[in-house]
Amino acid sequence: MIEATITDLAFGGRGLVRIDGMAVFVDPAVPGDQIRARIIKKRKNYAEARVVEILTPSADRVPPLAITAAGAVDVKANSSITINSLFISNNRWPIPSCISGQ
Repeated sequence: MIEATITDLAFGGRGLVRIDGMAVFVDPAVPGDQIRARIIKKRKNYAEARVVEILTPSADRVPPLAITAAGAVDVKANSSITINSLFISNNRWPIPSCISGQ
């Protein structure tokens, strides 16, 4: 069991923390989360872990997006969510163009 603060976001959306110089990829976690996690896989140069408990959530953590019955993002319900927080909370899927403004 480890306790740490996630420092970065790794490829694939996993949180990254370094413990004694070794990269530990933590799922699911975002930068700024203080977590307690269990190591599930250890390799020579890195380890993988799963969150057991979020001790202090990151300021970048946002609630899941509100989706309408038709499967569209409910813009009124999500009006306080920023593009940066959307990227962090949904980093495994592209942000729909209706939200990103592209």
